[in-house]
Amino acid sequence: MNPTEQFAGTVLVNVLIGVFVFAQLAEKVKDLGKWSKKQDAELSEVRRDHGDQLRNHEGRISHIEGQRNLPLG
Repeated sequence: MNPTEQFAGTVLVNVLIGVFVFAQLAEKVKDLGKWSKKQDAELSEVRRDHGDQLRNHEGRISHIEGQRNLPLG
């Protein structure tokens, strides 16, 4: 095998390996994007629930303060 053929073979093998690695990384990025969107949706739900619980808690405290004539603040 002459050096030119050997060089071309080496380049071809490196290109194929590069394409394979790129495809694997692209798939990982796509999967991470899906996971990230799922996490954002779950966090939004948790934040909404937390906000509802906080408003409920503040309402109860306000009600107790009002019943006992406690000063606000």
